[in-house]
Amino acid sequence: MNRHFCAILRRGSSQWKVGRDTYAHNALKMKVAVRWTFFMLVVVALTGLLMRALPLLPSIGIPFESLRHAHSHLAFLGWVYSAFYLALVHFFLPKGSFERPRYTQLFWLSQMVSVGMFAAFLYQGYGPLSITFLTFHTVLAYAFLFFFLKDWKREKRQPSTWFGLVAIGAFLLSSLGPFAIPVVQIAGDGSPVWMRMAIHFYLHFHYNGWFVFGLMAIFFKILETNGVPFSPKLSRWQWWLMTLSLVPSYFLYAPMAGIIDQTSPILQAIGWVQWLGIALFIVQVFKMKWVKKIGSGPVLRFLLCFSMLFLFLKTSAELLGVQPLLAPLFERNNHFLTVGYLHLLFLGSVTPFTWWVSAKEGWVDAQQPAAAAGIRLFAVGFLGSEACLFAMGMKWGLPYFTQMILGFTVLLASGILLFFSAFFKKTTA
Repeated sequence: MNRHFCAILRRGSSQWKVGRDTYAHNALKMKVAVRWTFFMLVVVALTGLLMRALPLLPSIGIPFESLRHAHSHLAFLGWVYSAFYLALVHFFLPKGSFERPRYTQLFWLSQMVSVGMFAAFLYQGYGPLSITFLTFHTVLAYAFLFFFLKDWKREKRQPSTWFGLVAIGAFLLSSLGPFAIPVVQIAGDGSPVWMRMAIHFYLHFHYNGWFVFGLMAIFFKILETNGVPFSPKLSRWQWWLMTLSLVPSYFLYAPMAGIIDQTSPILQAIGWVQWLGIALFIVQVFKMKWVKKIGSGPVLRFLLCFSMLFLFLKTSAELLGVQPLLAPLFERNNHFLTVGYLHLLFLGSVTPFTWWVSAKEGWVDAQQPAAAAGIRLFAVGFLGSEACLFAMGMKWGLPYFTQMILGFTVLLASGILLFFSAFFKKTTA
């Protein structure tokens, strides 16, 4: 009897050890994927730094446009897509789902394609090779979203479900933009207006759809998982306002000069509907009892508040641009304003939010001196570079613009590098 009982104990101990080792192995796989994703952000930052330094350097043999395309596509698909991929699998699917071959293989295949796409854009800009890689990445994304929707056990009453479904729909819709470019070139004789409209279609549904709704889906899922109270009524209103304005808000800044009056009362109303949806979200987030519960520690609270503030400012900038008195200041096709606007969401909101998620989940210790210093440098560099871009966009003039924005970009990139270095340091006690 005693021998039998001891055998059961040994068997149970052995099974517990195997389960513990399996869990540790699975957690390691996720950490490796997260580190690689943040490395993609480092490459994006260094590429952006090279772009800012290019006017002061001798020729390096890579055209600026090729560098810009490589930088932007890696930012969208190598960094944000990968970060959202991991967050969706981690938060929305059963525990350990990332270790299933379909999700692990699709993730690393998409990373190899991203690297190939980045190199192809550097080599030839928009050409057959880069378009092939871009198409292959889109096919892999379709496969991921198909399996994700199949495995996702959706709760119809949860806001994370509503926002998640719109985010996925917007991603699929945005992917039609690049596919429309060859159609425009063949059927539309390569009309510049139609080309810009196809590009704007991709950017709009990617930024205002996939990025914004994806961020909110992940955020609400974290609230739901941690039992943080929030107002379902306000969340429903927010979702309806944002969803109803998503498609028509494409026309707020569509490159259709002479075809549509972009200060018309209809577009102003659309801008207000979109702004009100974001405002309802921000009102809930900035209730301090929420922030204290879900963002423990001053560093995490700073990242979350920084992200939400610039999400609000980005939407406010869109609204101001369609007001008759201010519209002349927000010129369409103004390079400086366009880049500044895109960075408001990409660098000001989505990037700090993903840092907050990674720190909250314990993938990186944001309390480390290197990480904390990196966040400060990033914030100063971002704010300075945005000030330079909007000053030039408003034609206020900066005598040393190239040198100033290069200096701020150095700070921004240094902050990203310091934060990334924290992934390889032991967690402080």
